[in-house]
Amino acid sequence: MKLYLFIPLIALFINFFLWTYTIITSRKNSAGIAYLIYCGNLVFLELAELFFWLMGTEDTARILFMLLAPVYLACNFLFLNFTYALIGKKRDIPYFFFLVSLVVGVILAVSTDLFINVNVMRSYSWGFLPSRGPLYDVMILLIYVLPALDALALLSVNLFLSQETLIKKQYTLVIVGSAITLILTLAENYLFPYFISQYRIPYLSTSFFMVQSLFVFIAMVRYRFLTVPIQQIAYDLFSRINDAVIILDTHQNILEINTRAREMLNVPDEIGNYMTAEELFPEDYSFTDDYQNREVTLYSRGIRTTVLVSQSPLIQHSVLVGRLVIMKDITDRKRAEELMMLQHDLSISLSGVSDIRSAAEIIINTIFRMEGVDSGGLYILGTHSRSFDLIYSRGVSRQSIGRVMHIKNVYDSPIIDLFARKEPCYLDRSAIATFPQGNYIAEEGIVGMLMIPVLHREIPISWLMIGTHGPGEIPPAAREAAISTASQIGNSLARFKAEEELLKSSKIESLGIFAGGIAHDFNNLLTSIIGNLSLAKLDLDPDNNTYEILSDAENASLRAKDLTIQLLTFSKGGEPIRKTESIKNLLKEIAEFVLRGTNITCCYDIADNLRCSEIDRGQISQVIHNIVLNARQAMPAGGTVSVTAENAIKTGSGDSPPLKPGDYIKISISDQGDGIPGNYLNKIFDPYFTTKSDGTGLGLAVSYSIIKNHDGYISVKSQPGKGTTFTIYIPASDREPPPPRDTVRKKDNESLKILIMDDEKMILDVGERILARLGHRVTRARNGEEAIALYRAAATSGEPFDLVIMDLTVPGGMGGMETIPALRDIDPDVKAMVSSGYSNNPVMANHKSHGFCGVIVKPYRYDDIKKVLNELPV
Repeated sequence: MKLYLFIPLIALFINFFLWTYTIITSRKNSAGIAYLIYCGNLVFLELAELFFWLMGTEDTARILFMLLAPVYLACNFLFLNFTYALIGKKRDIPYFFFLVSLVVGVILAVSTDLFINVNVMRSYSWGFLPSRGPLYDVMILLIYVLPALDALALLSVNLFLSQETLIKKQYTLVIVGSAITLILTLAENYLFPYFISQYRIPYLSTSFFMVQSLFVFIAMVRYRFLTVPIQQIAYDLFSRINDAVIILDTHQNILEINTRAREMLNVPDEIGNYMTAEELFPEDYSFTDDYQNREVTLYSRGIRTTVLVSQSPLIQHSVLVGRLVIMKDITDRKRAEELMMLQHDLSISLSGVSDIRSAAEIIINTIFRMEGVDSGGLYILGTHSRSFDLIYSRGVSRQSIGRVMHIKNVYDSPIIDLFARKEPCYLDRSAIATFPQGNYIAEEGIVGMLMIPVLHREIPISWLMIGTHGPGEIPPAAREAAISTASQIGNSLARFKAEEELLKSSKIESLGIFAGGIAHDFNNLLTSIIGNLSLAKLDLDPDNNTYEILSDAENASLRAKDLTIQLLTFSKGGEPIRKTESIKNLLKEIAEFVLRGTNITCCYDIADNLRCSEIDRGQISQVIHNIVLNARQAMPAGGTVSVTAENAIKTGSGDSPPLKPGDYIKISISDQGDGIPGNYLNKIFDPYFTTKSDGTGLGLAVSYSIIKNHDGYISVKSQPGKGTTFTIYIPASDREPPPPRDTVRKKDNESLKILIMDDEKMILDVGERILARLGHRVTRARNGEEAIALYRAAATSGEPFDLVIMDLTVPGGMGGMETIPALRDIDPDVKAMVSSGYSNNPVMANHKSHGFCGVIVKPYRYDDIKKVLNELPV
């Protein structure tokens, strides 16, 4: 046996023993695991070296060396890997550079002759060694020397920086042992061959690693290297525990405070150990008592924190030396409970109110319960104005935020588009300053505002504003609570808006019921008055004073007629008497008529291909008349009224205004007046709302109902000082106005036999007088039964009636609707006209489908009857 085999045998024993010892003592920490890998490689390396020296043939040595090349070359890189794990350093560029160098070296060693040449094995007295290739020195530097030097440098830096004596001693032993190993290895490879022949010196480079292992073993046994001391465990536990821990002396001075406590109480690192606990805890807190999960609210540097405190004494040798205070942060849980209670109270409060303004007051007062909030307001999307209007505010003047934040859909906000945005937006001083007239808010002292959308079905219907006057910004907890509250109130506000609309509709409906109830009698009275006045005028010369008096009386009666029509327009289910009409000519006729005699000009922009519509010409004329009249009254000094009309298509998917999908005619009428104040915009369509001393408050309300009954939409946009624009949408029609019909133009001497039926004697009287004056023969009937009998008798006698005019309704008897089927049984070609003051009755709107050839709307004049008779169809 070769005598020098005892050297690798001793190295093998030392490394194996150290590897076993490490498994027993340090296998559970990352540095211990890294050292196990490194030491295991050394064990395998020494075992391979032992076998390598025992091999007697060159071929066997060559094969064994190629197989074990990774083990030989990886030892110092694995030491570097252990060093990274020991000092807790993340793997960086140098680490990966040496790893790549190792991989390249292994590849070169087993597949080329550039690093080592295993094909040329040199024989020595102690065994075989491969020849060196041209890159041998370079690769040794990259794979062996530099990783070792890097590891030693890292250990030296940490030795210098460490304040722990134990760690300094551990690192010193590891550095010394590693440095000796490196020096011996380099000397054996590069220095000794200059003095002693390699033939006589065994290859001991791998065995020198046992020197390093001995130093590491000493560090492990004597200084607990690679094991965590109980002091370190306690310190790590103290530093990293999720609860806040404070150690106090008997005078409440802070001896130790962990990282979590600093974060929780907002205590800077530089002053933590120089504070007293009395600066952190409330005045009524006792440091002499023991606590277990006592709830305490702390204030540190303006921040509120709610904690559960467990406090116990620290006793040493039966003497009280201090107290241990452990605090668990429950601020988030406490805030969640408070928010839940706040929202519960809000829900109960909102359930007890029925109008949106009271609801807004409750919401803002609830927001004021949030810490750091001292101003707020609630904006609601106006039903008709398409703007967000402030309906309640607190802590800030209504003028400032109401004036600045009254944002409409016709022009964009400089900060946010309130009509499209669905996320909250925080506005600091600089953002507020960019608003037009933002100085109003700045003068109020507001330093921060949070605008929160209130969504209903993913659409903003309201905006909640909260603000603070400082000195700091709105606390994050208050922001989150306000956002959560805003998400809660969407359905409630939508309900209040719906109830408000329902209340408004019920007002209109009640007016309609009232109007419908008196319309029959009122229109009968007006028919008698207007009809007789028109007859009386026929017998007078237009230059006669009495003629003028009668004309004034007739005009007054006609105004009463218009008022009746306006009231009837409100009736639920009112149906316009529709015909296919061209809007183009109607717009010009009405606008020119209203503006005649004023210094106001009217400019038109009407599409040439503007489509027709199924409308009640009289009602739509009334709408245009009302709007143009408003424009005229808004510009007493003159100006320009702009009238535009175009075709429009609505898809129904997110369109504004809300209309059913289809084709529409869009009409816009704009003036250059002073505009409408923002707080009036959502009221102008309400019945009886007016700012004019001589106004009735019905004009725009009537217009709203007319357009609604036409399945259309009307809205208004106004900017103070810049005028007002009314926009109307009316369904378009594919039909064209019918050509003039062939009519029976009655000659003056041509007489018709007419049967007139009405339950009111005064209507029969005035009707008979007008028809007789027109040269017709008139027969009267008081109800449907009498009319049927008279019509049957006339048909039997061979002298049938040419025309029947019947009242639509007869209280307690058959009206025209019930009578017409019987007349058609007698004469399928009967010509019958229906007469009524109920424009809301479907029969008046669709008379042909009910068997009538025409309508006569009460009250009527002589000329009205004459025109209707002259237009009877052939």
